[in-house]
Amino acid sequence: MTELFILLLIVLVVSIGIYYPGWRQKRILKKPFPDQWQSIIDQRLPFFQKLTASE
Repeated sequence: MTELFILLLIVLVVSIGIYYPGWRQKRILKKPFPDQWQSIIDQRLPFFQKLTASE
């Protein structure tokens, strides 16, 4: 019975990896960029303001 459970668990993990490869990245990109972080970037990375939006 334990072997069957382990096998099903492995199949589930592999299936998630195949069908949802970028789920974490997509979830993170849906959230707006925090204003507080933007101010930190502006203060500490002066070259950042010269980058284009796609960069």
